[in-house]
Amino acid sequence: MSKKVKLETTFEHEDLFIIGINSAMPDYKLIWNLNKSLKLNFTKEEDFVFETLRTKEKSAFSYYSYHDSENFKTYYFLSNNVENRYIIDEYKNMNFLLMVKGNNQGVFINDLITLVKNIKNVLLVLPFDLSKIKSLELILNDFELFIIDLNLKKKESKSSIKKIKITKG
Repeated sequence: MSKKVKLETTFEHEDLFIIGINSAMPDYKLIWNLNKSLKLNFTKEEDFVFETLRTKEKSAFSYYSYHDSENFKTYYFLSNNVENRYIIDEYKNMNFLLMVKGNNQGVFINDLITLVKNIKNVLLVLPFDLSKIKSLELILNDFELFIIDLNLKKKESKSSIKKIKITKG
């Protein structure tokens, strides 16, 4: 009998909030507006490559992040639609995902949704009911592994830059 291995995720549902955003703006324009409206500083990261559940094809979804160490929150922004492939199939009408991990109190969430709704050319903002996303655990596990891999690449890059400086020196 084979053993079942369960991957533990640090993306706990209690401290994760996801909203969907529908807008005709390209991701970089929406990010500029989010940075301006929310007073954040999203940066473009490597695309999140995800094997979509419906088509079983890998697609590269644009990805931006911002870590707010003062308020103990991390913001993740992803496209949700690449050539009719979706990260979250249950919300196909949302072409962008804004995930906030951290201390998400009701007042903060309501203010966040209101600020995003007030951005020109944002058509719809919808808080997701995480219990209705069938493959949430799989998506979050893949995303977490992606984040870990991305952070390792950043550390390796920084250490190679330090080695170059030391040898020049």
